[in-house]
Amino acid sequence: ILIADGVSRIVPSKTKDLWKLPSESKIISGNDLITERNISSPVKITVKSFPKSFNVVKGLSPMFSKQVTLYENGRLIRTLADYPPASEEVTFNTIFYGRGKGIHSTEPFKGVILRDILTLIYPVSGENLKKGIMCVSAEDGYRCSLSYSELFNRNDQQEFLLIKTEPGEDGGLFRMFPAADFFSDRAIKSVSEIHLDH
Repeated sequence: ILIADGVSRIVPSKTKDLWKLPSESKIISGNDLITERNISSPVKITVKSFPKSFNVVKGLSPMFSKQVTLYENGRLIRTLADYPPASEEVTFNTIFYGRGKGIHSTEPFKGVILRDILTLIYPVSGENLKKGIMCVSAEDGYRCSLSYSELFNRNDQQEFLLIKTEPGEDGGLFRMFPAADFFSDRAIKSVSEIHLDH
């Protein structure tokens, strides 16, 4: 994301279209597919923290959450104990680093795109794209926050995966894998809650 104060025109070689250039500064969110967050003449930047505290139990082992509880503005919406019917698994080949362990794995990650699971629960809207903040937390209280747009409005095909483990497996039943991240800090084991706030 950057604040742009100038732009160069790119003229398509076949159509020769001369798009109107903006005359004011603009916030540009380069990874967004839909440009809801491109704001002209910005005057204020607000840094938000997720408005909820979580109970943290460091070193919880074994760790397992039998379901994921979904909330919107603090209100329980539903629970998830399996992939929805007709969900299609995808495979991401990547290398995973971080948390003081160097390379975690070179094994492919296989799961369902999290956005596809959550779209019916947290529908795409201009309000959500502009102001939505999400938090994904684990059974031990480890968590990460991200913007709604970061999960639902990507143009780079680097999606968040929800990976189902074997029943009773340590770190299961679901794990979240952020494909766009070089480091593993936002990878969540034993996902227990997903929150959306505005």
